[in-house]
Amino acid sequence: MASVNRGCKAITQSSGATVVVEKRGMTRSPVFECTSGLEAKRFQVWFEDHIDRIREIAEATSSHLHLLSHHTWIRGRYVYVRFAFDTEEAMGMNMVTIALQKALDEALTRHPEIKLVSLSSNVCTDKKDSVVNSLLGRGYWVQAEAVIPQAVIKSVLKSEASKLVKVHTQKNLIGSNVAGSFSQNAHVANVLSAMYIATGQDPAHVVEGSKAFLMAEAQGDDLYVALTLPNINVGVVGGGTQIAQQAQARQLIRRGQAVSAQQLAATVGAAALAGELSLLAALTEQQLAYAHAKLGRQPKAAIRTCPACQEEV
Repeated sequence: MASVNRGCKAITQSSGATVVVEKRGMTRSPVFECTSGLEAKRFQVWFEDHIDRIREIAEATSSHLHLLSHHTWIRGRYVYVRFAFDTEEAMGMNMVTIALQKALDEALTRHPEIKLVSLSSNVCTDKKDSVVNSLLGRGYWVQAEAVIPQAVIKSVLKSEASKLVKVHTQKNLIGSNVAGSFSQNAHVANVLSAMYIATGQDPAHVVEGSKAFLMAEAQGDDLYVALTLPNINVGVVGGGTQIAQQAQARQLIRRGQAVSAQQLAATVGAAALAGELSLLAALTEQQLAYAHAKLGRQPKAAIRTCPACQEEV
């Protein structure tokens, strides 16, 4: 999209972006029913004592699967466990599901009084909004940052650092608070959906992936921006990644070379930051409606002139 292109231009002319990627793992969260709250606590203790055996069974189902972490919670007589696995180059949700079913079937043979209510309890949390994913992450935790010099802000974004920070504060921070939204960004979902579909990912993961947090600060006349995305669920093997067009699209990232899942996650983060930067400038300078009138597929709207550059539609 044109907005992301402009953001990429601004970042490129600013010496690029720095992207940090950390694998948090694909998650699945079963829920168990016990006979009482006391038994739930005892089961939780037993579970912690036998986690090495559960890991051994789960990892035996695939040479590409490694348990990274687990967390447990008790609600009444129910125990919730959130597992996170390294699935290497795959997004890996099906891999994790199969592994846990195998591991839990064997573990529960020693506890016939414990029932597996559901292999997924929504504590995962898959394709839904949640605080737990923001805190612990799911898939890849990605952060992209850049410093945009005053000259680039003026020539590419047609704005000023202090004005951009003000709109960010009022829109992404306070506006989100008024709305009761935990997603402090402008339109991350747009970029994620485009990237996911183009590269063969599950587009439904845009739901948790779009829960991202933008930071913008003035450094004198320059602008510091950072976008944190705790839930980027991508892979380069399995599922839709095998479709020829999607595989070809991924190769564009490295000019014809194969791209790893981590590199894909980093590219998604950088593209999302570019989109945030450009839209923030468009809103700051009242260019949004003009841009839609000029670039949209529909007949030209009543808006004829850009407030920032005075260019006519």
